[in-house]
Amino acid sequence: MPYISDKELVKQVRQNQFYSVYFLYGQENYLLEKTASLLFRKAVTGQPLFNFVKVDGAKATLEQLSNEVETLPMMSEHRCIAVEDMDLEKLGKSQLKQLEQMIQDLPETTILIFWYPGREVILKKSSTYRNFSKLVEKIGCVTEFVLKTRSDLVKILCKQAEKLGSAISTKAAYDLIDLCGTELNSLLHELDKLAFYALGREITRDDIFQLVTPSVESSSFDLAKAVLQGQYQKAFQILDRLLSQQQDEILLLSAMNTSFLDIYRARAAQSAGQNEDAILQAYSYKGREFRMRNAMRDCSRFSMGQIKRCLDCLMEADIKLKSSRVDHRIILETAVGKMILARQEVKG
Repeated sequence: MPYISDKELVKQVRQNQFYSVYFLYGQENYLLEKTASLLFRKAVTGQPLFNFVKVDGAKATLEQLSNEVETLPMMSEHRCIAVEDMDLEKLGKSQLKQLEQMIQDLPETTILIFWYPGREVILKKSSTYRNFSKLVEKIGCVTEFVLKTRSDLVKILCKQAEKLGSAISTKAAYDLIDLCGTELNSLLHELDKLAFYALGREITRDDIFQLVTPSVESSSFDLAKAVLQGQYQKAFQILDRLLSQQQDEILLLSAMNTSFLDIYRARAAQSAGQNEDAILQAYSYKGREFRMRNAMRDCSRFSMGQIKRCLDCLMEADIKLKSSRVDHRIILETAVGKMILARQEVKG
């Protein structure tokens, strides 16, 4: 019973086809939570009060979990146990062995679900989770909720717009993604707002640029471009807008740093005669390929010296944010000012 995609999992659940154990994880948190919620509802036919149990994986012991697993359902075919964010890497060898035995000896009436809405699980980086995945695959279902590609997101947005009694063109959907980023939950939230505003007509690009608040990711890249192009007023306007949204200053600085790092990688690759694909293979941009595509498009305008100087300014600001009592806004504004000056100081 192998790894299956999120689409196939939803299809099986809606057809009331269940496995005895599930391992659900991935970066696309919105779809993970929606699918898990559907599974919870469909797996229990009797009273949820008696037949559905949520277990906090950070607090529960294996003994408590074993008791829940062994409890028989009441007036229902199944009893569903949902274990949220259990940190398997904190378990010792004997505990992992105990968990493995528990999974292998599950009662026929029990559906055991390990799901990870709040913890990043990367199988390549963890032999513990990798081995757990292989175990579950033998007797149950493993599904990774990967970030959707831009083309997948466009299809989802167009379909959802129809459900909302409106419509959105492919080009407008791409504009919405460029503005909001690739987080599906945010995109659907903005689409709801746009559909309500459109009142049954097609959502236009003007609607999107008028109503949608750009994501931090999108705004930080625009800020980076404005800085490197010497557009002083625009750079400070973007920073002011981000700060007015009450964004956490450290997270905001991190987003700015990421944008400059994207441009640095793109410029370095271009100088070495490499293309976008080389960077995507070397670094983790899965589901966020558009970031590197944008960086490759714009990086030729800037010198490596400029970009490196800006990264130095950001590192200096990061140290001050985390160690100084100076107002965080002043630190960020000073960093932007120094980066703009770097354009004049560095020529290559």
